[in-house]
Amino acid sequence: MSSGKRLAKRSILGTRVCVLAQDGLYHSGIIQAAKTKSNGQEYYSVRLGNRRMLEYRNKDIVGPGFRSVSSLHLQEGQKVFITLAGREISGYVIRHDANDEVTVRTQNGDVTPQTVNRRLQEVRLLESRKSARLMDIDTDYSKMADPVLAEKRRAISSCIDVPSNPRYGIRAGFST
Repeated sequence: MSSGKRLAKRSILGTRVCVLAQDGLYHSGIIQAAKTKSNGQEYYSVRLGNRRMLEYRNKDIVGPGFRSVSSLHLQEGQKVFITLAGREISGYVIRHDANDEVTVRTQNGDVTPQTVNRRLQEVRLLESRKSARLMDIDTDYSKMADPVLAEKRRAISSCIDVPSNPRYGIRAGFST
């Protein structure tokens, strides 16, 4: 059943996207404006990381509401992000074959660089963002799971203390 009211579109302004640059690689940027030209074609002004503002058609943009990474053929040297051992790791494409298998050389400083194979669906062009709620929290969950530290935090009682019931003056269920 329809209420007859049309839901408002979400604003596309401020969306993080990737666009194809002249070097053949995709670079991240933020949509600053949307325009419709006289020919009816929609264009988006995207500010790239180097503060340059360029216009792109929606078919040249990769990101939420636009093309997906799975529709691309990634070039050698393309910066990508993958999940490795539960952490997001950046790397560079070494090879993208016809079976959509991507070989990535990881580049994070605290992890030994290694070469890994991933399906194209598991590769991202944009870095995942932490939620604002977690931005300032850097909890080391490995320390929380350490049984030695957990034992120190927990004070173990050698007996069970039962509070007396003030109504009766003595503990309920016992007679004197």
